[in-house]
Amino acid sequence: MKQLKEASGDINPVHFFISLLGMIIFPFIAKPIMMQVGMVNEKLFQKMMQERKELIPIWMNAILEAN
Repeated sequence: MKQLKEASGDINPVHFFISLLGMIIFPFIAKPIMMQVGMVNEKLFQKMMQERKELIPIWMNAILEAN
């Protein structure tokens, strides 16, 4: 957490961590709903999760650099 505080400047590390967890966990929680309403199927969901492996670090770095 100390490294995050130093890197984040004005960003509260707890807020940052909650946002990170949300980006990682929420899609799996929402998966049944998204599948039920036809937004995704299993193949598309897996593809999206693979994309998120690359995108989440980019998004987190953008948040840190925005300050």
